[in-house]
Amino acid sequence: MKPKFKTVHRSFNYLHCDDFAQYLESMAAKGWHLDSWGAGLKFRRGEPEQATYAVEVFTDASEYDTRPELHTKEFAEYCEAAGWQLIDAKRKFVIFKKIRPDAIPIMTDQERLSAAVKEDQQINHRTLFTASVWVVMQWWQFLGSSFEKIAFSPMQLLILLGWTALFLGSLSSVLRVLWLKHSWRKRIAGGQMLYLGRAGGFIGRGYELALIPVMAVWFGAMVFYNQWSTIIYLLIFLGILRGVLFLVDKFRPDSVTNQIIMNVLPIAMFVMLFLFLLGSMFSGNQMEKSQTIPDWYQELDFVDEPAYVHLEEDSSIFGSAIIVREHHDDAPSVYCGVFESEYDWVIDKVWKNRTKADNWEPCTQDWGGEEVMTRFGSCYVVRYPNHVLYYYGTSGEPLTEDQISLIKQTLIHQ
Repeated sequence: MKPKFKTVHRSFNYLHCDDFAQYLESMAAKGWHLDSWGAGLKFRRGEPEQATYAVEVFTDASEYDTRPELHTKEFAEYCEAAGWQLIDAKRKFVIFKKIRPDAIPIMTDQERLSAAVKEDQQINHRTLFTASVWVVMQWWQFLGSSFEKIAFSPMQLLILLGWTALFLGSLSSVLRVLWLKHSWRKRIAGGQMLYLGRAGGFIGRGYELALIPVMAVWFGAMVFYNQWSTIIYLLIFLGILRGVLFLVDKFRPDSVTNQIIMNVLPIAMFVMLFLFLLGSMFSGNQMEKSQTIPDWYQELDFVDEPAYVHLEEDSSIFGSAIIVREHHDDAPSVYCGVFESEYDWVIDKVWKNRTKADNWEPCTQDWGGEEVMTRFGSCYVVRYPNHVLYYYGTSGEPLTEDQISLIKQTLIHQ
Protein backbone atom coordinates (compact mmCIF):
# COMPACT_ATOMS: atom_id res chain seq x y z
CA MET A 1 0.00 0.00 0.00
CA LYS A 2 1.37 3.38 -1.00
CA PRO A 3 1.94 5.83 1.86
CA LYS A 4 -0.56 8.67 2.17
CA PHE A 5 2.01 11.12 3.53
CA LYS A 6 5.68 11.82 3.16
CA THR A 7 7.96 14.38 4.77
CA VAL A 8 10.66 16.27 2.91
CA HIS A 9 13.40 18.16 4.75
CA ARG A 10 14.20 21.11 2.59
CA SER A 11 14.87 24.74 3.50
CA PHE A 12 14.64 28.07 1.74
CA ASN A 13 15.67 31.57 2.80
CA TYR A 14 13.61 34.70 2.44
CA LEU A 15 15.18 35.62 -0.88
CA HIS A 16 14.05 32.30 -2.35
CA CYS A 17 10.31 32.63 -1.81
CA ASP A 18 9.49 32.00 -5.48
CA ASP A 19 11.79 28.98 -5.57
CA PHE A 20 9.84 27.69 -2.56
CA ALA A 21 6.48 28.23 -4.30
CA GLN A 22 7.77 26.65 -7.50
CA TYR A 23 8.91 23.59 -5.57
CA LEU A 24 5.45 23.18 -4.01
CA GLU A 25 3.88 23.46 -7.46
CA SER A 26 6.18 20.79 -8.85
CA MET A 27 5.25 18.46 -5.99
CA ALA A 28 1.53 19.12 -6.57
CA ALA A 29 2.00 18.22 -10.24
CA LYS A 30 3.30 14.83 -9.04
CA GLY A 31 0.30 14.32 -6.76
CA TRP A 32 1.90 15.49 -3.52
CA HIS A 33 0.11 18.42 -1.85
CA LEU A 34 1.50 20.37 1.08
CA ASP A 35 -0.39 19.44 4.25
CA SER A 36 1.68 21.16 6.95
CA TRP A 37 5.12 22.51 7.69
CA GLY A 38 6.50 21.31 11.00
CA ALA A 39 9.51 19.04 11.31
CA GLY A 40 9.89 19.16 7.55
CA LEU A 41 7.42 19.72 4.73
CA LYS A 42 4.65 17.16 5.10
CA PHE A 43 2.92 16.26 1.82
CA ARG A 44 -0.37 14.40 1.36
CA ARG A 45 -0.84 12.07 -1.59
CA GLY A 46 -3.61 13.04 -4.02
CA GLU A 47 -4.38 13.62 -7.66
CA PRO A 48 -1.81 15.51 -9.73
CA GLU A 49 -2.78 19.15 -9.99
CA GLN A 50 -1.50 22.27 -11.73
CA ALA A 51 -1.69 24.31 -8.53
CA THR A 52 -0.43 27.82 -7.99
CA TYR A 53 1.29 28.65 -4.71
CA ALA A 54 2.51 31.92 -3.28
CA VAL A 55 5.11 32.13 -0.52
CA GLU A 56 5.30 35.55 1.06
CA VAL A 57 7.36 37.20 3.78
CA PHE A 58 5.05 38.69 6.42
CA THR A 59 7.10 41.22 8.37
CA ASP A 60 4.58 41.47 11.24
CA ALA A 61 5.18 37.81 12.10
CA SER A 62 7.97 36.67 14.43
CA GLU A 63 11.05 34.54 13.88
CA TYR A 64 9.76 32.52 16.85
CA ASP A 65 6.48 31.64 15.11
CA THR A 66 6.21 27.90 14.52
CA ARG A 67 2.62 28.07 13.25
CA PRO A 68 0.13 30.73 12.10
CA GLU A 69 -0.34 33.14 15.00
CA LEU A 70 -3.19 35.63 15.41
CA HIS A 71 -1.56 38.38 13.34
CA THR A 72 -0.81 35.88 10.57
CA LYS A 73 -4.36 34.56 10.59
CA GLU A 74 -5.71 38.11 10.30
CA PHE A 75 -3.42 38.69 7.33
CA ALA A 76 -4.60 35.37 5.84
CA GLU A 77 -8.24 36.50 6.06
CA TYR A 78 -7.41 39.49 3.89
CA CYS A 79 -5.56 37.24 1.43
CA GLU A 80 -8.41 34.72 1.27
CA ALA A 81 -10.75 37.53 0.25
CA ALA A 82 -8.30 38.19 -2.58
CA GLY A 83 -8.42 34.53 -3.72
CA TRP A 84 -5.62 32.87 -1.72
CA GLN A 85 -6.03 30.12 0.90
CA LEU A 86 -3.64 29.90 3.85
CA ILE A 87 -1.87 26.51 3.90
CA ASP A 88 0.63 27.05 6.71
CA ALA A 89 3.11 29.53 8.17
CA LYS A 90 6.41 29.37 9.98
CA ARG A 91 8.77 32.11 11.10
CA LYS A 92 7.94 34.95 8.70
CA PHE A 93 7.06 32.67 5.79
CA VAL A 94 3.37 32.41 4.88
CA ILE A 95 2.29 29.81 2.30
CA PHE A 96 -0.84 30.37 0.22
CA LYS A 97 -2.59 28.37 -2.48
CA LYS A 98 -4.56 30.04 -5.25
CA ILE A 99 -8.25 29.15 -4.96
CA ARG A 100 -9.78 31.54 -7.50
CA PRO A 101 -8.76 32.10 -11.11
CA ASP A 102 -9.22 35.84 -10.68
CA ALA A 103 -7.09 36.05 -7.54
CA ILE A 104 -5.16 39.28 -7.31
CA PRO A 105 -1.48 39.41 -6.21
CA ILE A 106 -1.06 39.49 -2.46
CA MET A 107 1.71 42.10 -2.61
CA THR A 108 3.27 44.28 -5.25
CA ASP A 109 6.74 43.36 -6.49
CA GLN A 110 8.22 46.31 -4.61
CA GLU A 111 6.52 45.26 -1.37
CA ARG A 112 7.70 41.67 -1.78
CA LEU A 113 11.27 42.76 -2.48
CA SER A 114 11.37 45.14 0.48
CA ALA A 115 9.96 42.52 2.89
CA ALA A 116 12.31 39.72 1.74
CA VAL A 117 15.41 41.93 1.76
CA LYS A 118 14.57 43.41 5.17
CA GLU A 119 14.18 40.05 6.89
CA ASP A 120 17.11 38.43 5.12
CA GLN A 121 19.38 41.32 6.02
CA GLN A 122 18.37 41.15 9.67
CA ILE A 123 19.64 37.58 9.75
CA ASN A 124 22.79 38.59 7.86
CA HIS A 125 23.44 41.48 10.24
CA ARG A 126 23.11 39.25 13.31
CA THR A 127 25.50 36.75 11.78
CA LEU A 128 27.93 39.51 10.78
CA PHE A 129 27.82 40.97 14.30
CA THR A 130 28.60 37.60 15.90
CA ALA A 131 31.41 36.87 13.44
CA SER A 132 32.79 40.40 13.90
CA VAL A 133 32.98 40.07 17.68
CA TRP A 134 34.84 36.77 17.46
CA VAL A 135 37.20 37.82 14.66
CA VAL A 136 38.10 41.05 16.50
CA MET A 137 38.80 39.07 19.69
CA GLN A 138 40.96 36.55 17.80
CA TRP A 139 42.97 39.17 15.93
CA TRP A 140 43.33 41.30 19.08
CA GLN A 141 44.90 38.32 20.83
CA PHE A 142 47.06 37.43 17.82
CA LEU A 143 48.39 40.98 17.46
CA GLY A 144 48.69 41.37 21.22
CA SER A 145 50.07 39.42 24.15
CA SER A 146 48.84 36.01 22.94
CA PHE A 147 50.88 36.11 19.74
CA GLU A 148 53.14 33.19 20.68
CA LYS A 149 50.19 31.07 21.79
CA ILE A 150 48.48 31.48 18.42
CA ALA A 151 51.32 31.93 15.92
CA PHE A 152 53.09 28.66 16.73
CA SER A 153 49.95 26.54 17.11
CA PRO A 154 48.31 25.19 13.92
CA MET A 155 45.08 24.62 15.83
CA GLN A 156 44.94 28.22 17.06
CA LEU A 157 45.83 29.52 13.61
CA LEU A 158 43.00 27.48 12.10
CA ILE A 159 40.58 29.02 14.60
CA LEU A 160 41.85 32.49 13.69
CA LEU A 161 41.60 31.85 9.96
CA GLY A 162 38.24 30.14 10.39
CA TRP A 163 36.64 33.10 12.13
CA THR A 164 38.21 35.41 9.57
CA ALA A 165 36.64 33.35 6.77
CA LEU A 166 33.25 33.40 8.51
CA PHE A 167 33.49 37.17 8.96
CA LEU A 168 34.35 37.71 5.30
CA GLY A 169 31.57 35.33 4.29
CA SER A 170 29.07 37.23 6.44
CA LEU A 171 30.22 40.56 5.05
CA SER A 172 29.92 39.27 1.50
CA SER A 173 26.33 38.19 2.22
CA VAL A 174 25.38 41.67 3.40
CA LEU A 175 27.02 43.34 0.41
CA ARG A 176 25.59 40.80 -2.01
CA VAL A 177 22.01 41.41 -0.89
CA LEU A 178 22.49 45.18 -1.12
CA TRP A 179 23.69 44.79 -4.69
CA LEU A 180 20.79 42.46 -5.53
CA LYS A 181 18.30 44.88 -3.97
CA HIS A 182 19.59 47.69 -6.18
CA SER A 183 19.64 45.43 -9.25
CA TRP A 184 16.10 44.13 -8.69
CA ARG A 185 14.72 47.59 -8.11
CA LYS A 186 16.07 48.67 -11.48
CA ARG A 187 14.45 45.64 -13.14
CA ILE A 188 11.11 46.33 -11.48
CA ALA A 189 11.29 49.95 -12.60
CA GLY A 190 11.99 48.69 -16.10
CA GLY A 191 8.80 46.62 -16.08
CA GLN A 192 10.33 43.19 -15.37
CA MET A 193 8.52 40.77 -13.07
CA LEU A 194 10.25 40.03 -9.78
CA TYR A 195 11.37 36.47 -9.12
CA LEU A 196 12.78 35.77 -5.67
CA GLY A 197 15.10 32.86 -6.20
CA ARG A 198 17.84 31.32 -8.26
CA ALA A 199 16.08 32.04 -11.51
CA GLY A 200 16.65 35.70 -10.73
CA GLY A 201 20.38 35.22 -10.11
CA PHE A 202 22.50 33.22 -7.67
CA ILE A 203 21.81 34.28 -4.11
CA GLY A 204 24.34 32.63 -1.84
CA ARG A 205 24.97 33.02 1.83
CA GLY A 206 28.67 33.66 2.13
CA TYR A 207 28.58 32.72 5.81
CA GLU A 208 27.09 29.31 5.06
CA LEU A 209 29.48 28.74 2.14
CA ALA A 210 32.40 29.53 4.44
CA LEU A 211 31.00 27.54 7.38
CA ILE A 212 31.07 24.15 5.63
CA PRO A 213 34.81 24.03 4.82
CA VAL A 214 35.70 25.79 8.09
CA MET A 215 33.85 23.20 10.17
CA ALA A 216 35.36 20.38 8.10
CA VAL A 217 38.89 21.73 8.65
CA TRP A 218 38.30 22.33 12.38
CA PHE A 219 36.91 18.84 12.84
CA GLY A 220 39.78 17.30 10.87
CA ALA A 221 42.31 19.24 12.94
CA MET A 222 40.72 18.06 16.19
CA VAL A 223 40.94 14.47 14.97
CA PHE A 224 44.57 14.98 13.91
CA TYR A 225 45.49 16.42 17.32
CA ASN A 226 43.47 13.79 19.20
CA GLN A 227 41.10 16.33 20.73
CA TRP A 228 38.52 13.63 21.33
CA SER A 229 37.05 15.18 24.45
CA THR A 230 36.32 18.37 22.50
CA ILE A 231 34.85 16.36 19.62
CA ILE A 232 32.59 14.45 22.00
CA TYR A 233 31.44 17.68 23.62
CA LEU A 234 30.66 19.25 20.22
CA LEU A 235 28.74 16.17 19.11
CA ILE A 236 26.73 16.22 22.35
CA PHE A 237 26.18 19.96 21.97
CA LEU A 238 25.02 19.65 18.36
CA GLY A 239 22.91 16.61 19.22
CA ILE A 240 21.08 18.43 22.01
CA LEU A 241 20.65 21.54 19.86
CA ARG A 242 19.33 19.55 16.94
CA GLY A 243 17.06 17.52 19.20
CA VAL A 244 15.51 20.63 20.78
CA LEU A 245 14.97 22.23 17.37
CA PHE A 246 13.37 19.03 16.08
CA LEU A 247 10.98 18.86 19.04
CA VAL A 248 10.06 22.53 18.57
CA ASP A 249 9.33 21.90 14.88
CA LYS A 250 7.38 18.74 15.65
CA PHE A 251 5.14 20.03 18.46
CA ARG A 252 5.05 23.64 17.21
CA PRO A 253 4.59 25.57 20.47
CA ASP A 254 3.24 29.10 20.41
CA SER A 255 5.60 31.99 19.71
CA VAL A 256 6.04 32.99 23.38
CA THR A 257 6.90 29.45 24.49
CA ASN A 258 9.33 29.02 21.61
CA GLN A 259 11.01 32.31 22.47
CA ILE A 260 11.51 31.15 26.07
CA ILE A 261 12.99 27.86 24.83
CA MET A 262 15.34 29.63 22.41
CA ASN A 263 16.52 32.01 25.16
CA VAL A 264 17.01 29.31 27.78
CA LEU A 265 18.84 27.00 25.37
CA PRO A 266 22.00 29.19 25.04
CA ILE A 267 22.18 29.49 28.84
CA ALA A 268 21.98 25.70 29.17
CA MET A 269 24.65 25.30 26.50
CA PHE A 270 26.88 27.79 28.34
CA VAL A 271 26.51 25.82 31.56
CA MET A 272 27.45 22.66 29.66
CA LEU A 273 30.51 24.43 28.25
CA PHE A 274 31.52 25.66 31.71
CA LEU A 275 31.26 22.16 33.17
CA PHE A 276 33.19 20.78 30.21
CA LEU A 277 36.00 23.29 30.73
CA LEU A 278 36.14 22.47 34.42
CA GLY A 279 36.35 18.78 33.58
CA SER A 280 39.04 19.47 30.98
CA MET A 281 41.11 21.44 33.50
CA PHE A 282 40.85 18.66 36.07
CA SER A 283 41.68 15.93 33.59
CA GLY A 284 44.45 18.10 32.15
CA ASN A 285 46.06 18.44 35.59
CA GLN A 286 45.85 14.72 36.08
CA MET A 287 47.54 14.17 32.72
CA GLU A 288 50.24 16.68 33.57
CA LYS A 289 51.05 14.97 36.85
CA SER A 290 51.46 11.64 35.16
CA GLN A 291 53.37 12.98 32.16
CA THR A 292 56.75 11.34 31.59
CA ILE A 293 59.67 13.75 31.74
CA PRO A 294 61.26 13.83 28.25
CA ASP A 295 64.84 12.58 28.02
CA TRP A 296 66.21 15.85 26.66
CA TYR A 297 64.65 17.77 29.54
CA GLN A 298 66.02 15.61 32.31
CA GLU A 299 69.36 17.37 31.88
CA LEU A 300 67.65 20.64 32.83
CA ASP A 301 66.11 19.22 36.00
CA PHE A 302 68.00 21.29 38.56
CA VAL A 303 65.72 20.13 41.38
CA ASP A 304 65.10 16.42 41.89
CA GLU A 305 61.70 14.80 41.58
CA PRO A 306 59.36 17.50 40.21
CA ALA A 307 55.70 17.03 41.02
CA TYR A 308 55.01 17.08 37.31
CA VAL A 309 56.34 18.49 34.06
CA HIS A 310 54.04 19.90 31.42
CA LEU A 311 55.62 19.97 27.98
CA GLU A 312 54.24 21.72 24.90
CA GLU A 313 55.89 21.32 21.51
CA ASP A 314 54.28 22.83 18.45
CA SER A 315 55.18 24.20 15.04
CA SER A 316 53.46 26.16 12.31
CA ILE A 317 54.28 28.18 9.21
CA PHE A 318 55.72 30.86 11.52
CA GLY A 319 58.16 28.59 13.32
CA SER A 320 58.30 26.28 16.31
CA ALA A 321 57.89 26.53 20.07
CA ILE A 322 58.96 24.40 23.01
CA ILE A 323 57.49 25.33 26.38
CA VAL A 324 58.16 23.53 29.65
CA ARG A 325 56.45 24.11 32.99
CA GLU A 326 58.09 22.22 35.86
CA HIS A 327 56.20 22.24 39.16
CA HIS A 328 57.54 21.16 42.54
CA ASP A 329 55.71 20.62 45.78
CA ASP A 330 58.42 21.89 48.13
CA ALA A 331 60.77 23.73 45.78
CA PRO A 332 60.71 26.65 43.34
CA SER A 333 58.95 26.05 40.02
CA VAL A 334 60.61 26.55 36.66
CA TYR A 335 59.17 27.84 33.38
CA CYS A 336 61.32 27.86 30.30
CA GLY A 337 61.01 27.65 26.55
CA VAL A 338 62.32 28.68 23.19
CA PHE A 339 60.66 30.12 20.09
CA GLU A 340 62.31 29.64 16.72
CA SER A 341 61.44 31.38 13.46
CA GLU A 342 63.14 32.35 10.23
CA TYR A 343 61.07 35.54 10.08
CA ASP A 344 62.58 38.59 11.74
CA TRP A 345 59.19 40.17 12.41
CA VAL A 346 58.10 37.05 14.33
CA ILE A 347 61.23 37.16 16.50
CA ASP A 348 60.68 40.91 17.01
CA LYS A 349 57.08 40.32 18.11
CA VAL A 350 57.99 37.51 20.54
CA TRP A 351 60.83 39.57 22.00
CA LYS A 352 58.56 42.58 22.46
CA ASN A 353 55.89 40.50 24.21
CA ARG A 354 58.38 38.77 26.49
CA THR A 355 60.09 41.98 27.60
CA LYS A 356 57.19 44.44 27.77
CA ALA A 357 56.62 43.96 31.52
CA ASP A 358 58.26 46.29 34.03
CA ASN A 359 61.54 45.68 35.84
CA TRP A 360 63.43 44.13 32.94
CA GLU A 361 67.05 45.29 32.74
CA PRO A 362 70.14 44.29 30.71
CA CYS A 363 71.89 41.17 31.94
CA THR A 364 75.67 40.98 32.31
CA GLN A 365 75.83 37.16 32.31
CA ASP A 366 77.14 35.52 29.16
CA TRP A 367 74.27 33.91 27.23
CA GLY A 368 75.91 34.37 23.83
CA GLY A 369 72.85 36.17 22.48
CA GLU A 370 72.28 39.43 20.69
CA GLU A 371 70.42 40.83 23.67
CA VAL A 372 69.78 39.54 27.20
CA MET A 373 67.31 40.87 29.76
CA THR A 374 66.77 39.79 33.35
CA ARG A 375 64.58 40.61 36.34
CA PHE A 376 64.03 39.35 39.90
CA GLY A 377 67.47 37.75 39.75
CA SER A 378 66.27 34.45 38.27
CA CYS A 379 64.26 35.37 35.14
CA TYR A 380 65.90 35.70 31.74
CA VAL A 381 64.91 36.47 28.15
CA VAL A 382 67.58 36.00 25.50
CA ARG A 383 67.40 37.00 21.85
CA TYR A 384 69.36 35.09 19.20
CA PRO A 385 69.22 35.60 15.40
CA ASN A 386 66.41 33.06 14.93
CA HIS A 387 65.42 32.27 18.52
CA VAL A 388 63.98 33.82 21.65
CA LEU A 389 64.76 31.83 24.80
CA TYR A 390 63.20 32.50 28.19
CA TYR A 391 63.77 31.05 31.63
CA TYR A 392 61.57 31.99 34.60
CA GLY A 393 62.78 30.61 37.90
CA THR A 394 60.91 31.39 41.10
CA SER A 395 63.84 30.81 43.46
CA GLY A 396 65.22 34.33 43.15
CA GLU A 397 68.71 32.91 42.65
CA PRO A 398 70.60 33.65 39.39
CA LEU A 399 71.68 30.73 37.24
CA THR A 400 75.28 29.58 37.24
CA GLU A 401 77.42 29.61 34.10
CA ASP A 402 77.16 25.81 33.89
CA GLN A 403 73.36 25.97 34.08
CA ILE A 404 73.24 28.68 31.40
CA SER A 405 75.51 26.64 29.15
CA LEU A 406 73.34 23.55 29.69
CA ILE A 407 70.13 25.43 28.84
CA LYS A 408 71.66 26.85 25.66
CA GLN A 409 72.97 23.48 24.54
CA THR A 410 69.69 21.71 25.23
CA LEU A 411 67.16 24.21 23.94
CA ILE A 412 68.95 25.90 21.04
CA HIS A 413 71.96 23.62 20.59
CA GLN A 414 74.57 26.32 21.19
